[in-house]
Amino acid sequence: MFPLPLKVRRYQGPHSSCLLTAGSNIATSTNKHRNLSDNHFHRTIIYNHIKCVLNFTSGLLSMFFFASVGTAFILGYILTKILLRFQYKMTLLLIFMDRQPFELKLMNDVFIFCLHVMLLLIGGFGSLSIFFVEM
Repeated sequence: MFPLPLKVRRYQGPHSSCLLTAGSNIATSTNKHRNLSDNHFHRTIIYNHIKCVLNFTSGLLSMFFFASVGTAFILGYILTKILLRFQYKMTLLLIFMDRQPFELKLMNDVFIFCLHVMLLLIGGFGSLSIFFVEM
């Protein structure tokens, strides 16, 4: 549970964030009659412009990473299917030639692990993109 600020008389639900609570506690403890919005810099046009540009740039960057990791995942999935078919044909060829087929389990596990990591990255960059679009 986080401490409620002095200005709030009742609990407003989960949308009141910990950062807002911490900021209001700092403001009330340092300056008794001022809050953070009284700072002149936070009301200027350049501050709002810089904040908007940073949010927009972060959103574009996360969308770019989301698209590039998604493309890499699709290419990796297609190449893994092709590689597995090639391994199957090569193993059959080695068995028909009375040769000992070599073990490819570690390589296959690494490919599948890379695909799983790409899926996690897609989820992370997708949620970041949604976060910056919502801002």
